[in-house]
Amino acid sequence: MEKQELTPRADRSALRLGLVTQLSNPKIAVFFGAVFIGIVPHDAPVWALALIMAMIFLDEMLWYTFVGRVFSLSYVRSLYGSAKRWVDRAFSALIAAFAARIVMT
Repeated sequence: MEKQELTPRADRSALRLGLVTQLSNPKIAVFFGAVFIGIVPHDAPVWALALIMAMIFLDEMLWYTFVGRVFSLSYVRSLYGSAKRWVDRAFSALIAAFAARIVMT
């Protein structure tokens, strides 16, 4: 089987793919919905809600920009590729432990 050469996406294409991926991911909405219900008072002023949303947007944008830039480096991709199997197993065990703890309580 011949190895296919990957060509980098244009900036607009990469931005569009990232935006569509994030907007179609319901986990973020569920997570922040739970945070809002549990922490933000129901009578919070609109300016406070807008400020919270702006902070969440800035935090998400900075984090995913950082992750994207770091994982665009070939040696980081290579290092992660060699450790991926063990990273996946470790986090799977961690999630299973959290689930077991929830079941036991």
